[in-house]
Amino acid sequence: MVRLFIGIFRGKKVKFNNPWTIKTEEGKTMFPTRIAYDEWVNERILTEGIDNLSLPSQSEFEITKISDRFDLRGLAKSKRFPQLGTVLDHIEAINKIKKIVPVDNTEIVDWMQETAAMNAILDARMEEYNKYSQMVAKSGDGCIPGVFVCDMRFHGVTGYTVCSQGYAPCQTPLGTIRCTNNRGTLIMSSNFIGWAGVKAEYSYQWDGCLAKWNSIANTPITNKVGFINFHGIIAPQFFTQRPPQQTEAILCSIRLGSASDQSVKIVFRDPNDYTRVLDEATINVSRGEYSINYGVASYPAVPPILVEIQPSTNTTMNSFTVNTR
Repeated sequence: MVRLFIGIFRGKKVKFNNPWTIKTEEGKTMFPTRIAYDEWVNERILTEGIDNLSLPSQSEFEITKISDRFDLRGLAKSKRFPQLGTVLDHIEAINKIKKIVPVDNTEIVDWMQETAAMNAILDARMEEYNKYSQMVAKSGDGCIPGVFVCDMRFHGVTGYTVCSQGYAPCQTPLGTIRCTNNRGTLIMSSNFIGWAGVKAEYSYQWDGCLAKWNSIANTPITNKVGFINFHGIIAPQFFTQRPPQQTEAILCSIRLGSASDQSVKIVFRDPNDYTRVLDEATINVSRGEYSINYGVASYPAVPPILVEIQPSTNTTMNSFTVNTR
């Protein structure tokens, strides 16, 4: 059964798909990931509209290359490390940090430089996304002092342990999640979205990254949003595909910037249950900027739905707009 909850979003009273807090079975307080709805969205649209949804097949996406250039202009800079300028790539960020803060083997060691570079990237990605909603992300030594974001935290194990068992345990409202070493792990339930990146070698310290989406950014997205690059592991990004008004058909347009050849996965998810995949497609692109257009229809109206975009290399969301047809 679909329920709507009234709350405040950026000073306005709006409808949400989830309440502000939820009590888990263990009696702990959980902060779910929320989507803000327009006034016209109701329970019928979120049930019948989802059931009657017509999403594009793989062949129905219209993909057009706009430019051969991968343009970083418009991305944010880290306020903690403005000397880095605009950075998206993890190697570029690490190399710049090494020049600014060199290793002295007393107060500054290698893993500190890498952590600083990762947090500079995360600072910028949060600033870009949080123009529209709220994502919180942090990187650091997963052992001591540990990494925690909102209601997620890594267990304080050493890099030796992570390498030997192949994963880092992460405590979340969903229980303890095993986050695979050298990979990203999507931490998702019907009402919760988080992500973990783990980079460990046979040493005491290791690099961990946690991200939590407190609320999802609604379209239209008109300013660039970069995708998190944690040691070459690319995190997904989430948007609400939001019709501008009650309508039975919409036309969606995504503009993506890609640093190199890659496959980009687009997953359409049910806003009533994030784990329920409605449909998905894979888009193949090369270096440059692309326009990806597709249509969606439903009755009694096209509902807002969750869109997950998962690149495999440095990528920017240049815009994401939805118009009535």
